[in-house]
Amino acid sequence: MPIKKILPAEKLIWNLSSLVDLQEQKKLIINSEYQRSEVWKLPKKQLLIDSLLNDYDIGNIILRAKEDKWEIIDGQQRLKAVFDFVDNKFPLSPETAKITEGKTLYKELSERIKWSQLLNRQVYTTKIYSIDDETTSTIFLRVQEGMPLNAAEKLNAKRGALRNKIVEVTSNQFLNGDGKAIFGVAEFRFAYRYLLAQMVLQEIDAGVSNHTFKDSKFLNLEILYNNWNEKLPPKVFDRIYVAINFLKHSMAGSSRVINKKSDLLSVYLLSSYLAQKYSIRGKEAAYKSFLVDFFAKIEHTVPTDTAGYYQYWVARSSSPDSKKQIAKRFEIILKKFLEYMPDMELKAKQRDFDFGQKLAIYDKALKKARIDGKKEAECVIGKHPTPYNRGEPDHIKAYVKGGLTTVENGQWTCREHNRSKGGK
Repeated sequence: MPIKKILPAEKLIWNLSSLVDLQEQKKLIINSEYQRSEVWKLPKKQLLIDSLLNDYDIGNIILRAKEDKWEIIDGQQRLKAVFDFVDNKFPLSPETAKITEGKTLYKELSERIKWSQLLNRQVYTTKIYSIDDETTSTIFLRVQEGMPLNAAEKLNAKRGALRNKIVEVTSNQFLNGDGKAIFGVAEFRFAYRYLLAQMVLQEIDAGVSNHTFKDSKFLNLEILYNNWNEKLPPKVFDRIYVAINFLKHSMAGSSRVINKKSDLLSVYLLSSYLAQKYSIRGKEAAYKSFLVDFFAKIEHTVPTDTAGYYQYWVARSSSPDSKKQIAKRFEIILKKFLEYMPDMELKAKQRDFDFGQKLAIYDKALKKARIDGKKEAECVIGKHPTPYNRGEPDHIKAYVKGGLTTVENGQWTCREHNRSKGGK
């Protein structure tokens, strides 16, 4: 197979002053669609300037020609450190100031030091011409090999139909007009795009409505992107739009209560499940009150808690992207919501209780048993211990007599008694 030619390119040595001039002329572009957010902290920026002042090599910078401008493919963090220092946005470290006559800000440096020890320093660059965005992303990934590129950045650098749709949806649904995050999770290093990819993965094959979840780690997300490179998964984004809009309308004014990535995924799964299964119109205020109350209890839970809040806290603190922990968090938050709103009705009028209702009704029976000093939930008819896998919900007011299929109208029974009871 012939090797695909992705260049021409040329190697050049520039003085640092030339790159500063390009920046001042607004001819250097940082493409945030595959580059990372600014991640260098002050000490690392100071160390970069120290390297320049001491005439140490700071590595190769890769630029792509775009009309009369240059896009930074690799070297963003290094160049931003230089530009910020020249703009007097941070001082030198006290150790470095020993070689700059005690001066720490760029504007304080003598012209001799500015030019002889900084602006005239040589920087090695590779200039690339006429390549597309997909190839640019590939180069970006390869030059970052072995460097601390996080999973969200690697995923975002991939190209294709699904990736492009995720960029569109996060921009329109998770960010406000000035690009700031709506929820309490910071949109840093493409966090929202990664979260939305996790949501898509869970929605594939109607997984959310069937409460069947998948590991949402990078390897599975990468496979997801590859599988849907040419087209979008059917109906997935229809469900996503409904769930996100319900969540946004519910949480208006209190959205920052959801401030952890694993919590936002859990709340999304709950919103999607409710939207698909339950009559949620007009329930926005109650949903908001529930989430505010729920996360307040999570923050104050202790290991001795038996209500489930500590279990949720553990499930978001250890391997939060695993199938097991995603399912555990979902079951707890769904059960707690239906306990909070026991009169919630299913969309389709039906006799059978839903998965979430069964969880909540069993939990109600278990709490009562523990108050009575017993370890296991009991069948309300036979009064004998009935664990979750041997029991089922039953209507207090019989379904055939107009009883609703709700947690409020549910009680815990063993299978034998429930199925022999009929409409009595």
